[in-house]
Amino acid sequence: MLLNLRDKIRLHIDGSGQSDSEIARKIGVSRVSVGRWKKTGQITRENLVKLCSILGVSERDFYSDEISSEMPLKKINIIKKIADLDYNQLDLIKRIEDLLE
Repeated sequence: MLLNLRDKIRLHIDGSGQSDSEIARKIGVSRVSVGRWKKTGQITRENLVKLCSILGVSERDFYSDEISSEMPLKKINIIKKIADLDYNQLDLIKRIEDLLE
């Protein structure tokens, strides 16, 4: 399974346990900017370097066609499916949150 930059940004941010607001504050951008990165994959190199630093991952993880050994394929697929849920699935999102607590 090949992931594009947008998917990798989304997976790393969502998997970090940090909110978009926390990440934005640490990087020095708006929460909306972080959301845009996750939605479009469009991020400046400078901000990607900062993002990697606060998430503790290598830039190489974002540009490589390889899936990081730290994130097994099954985990990536699950995170991607959760990230794709929309707000009309609030009940499911709530049950997932309950399971993760």
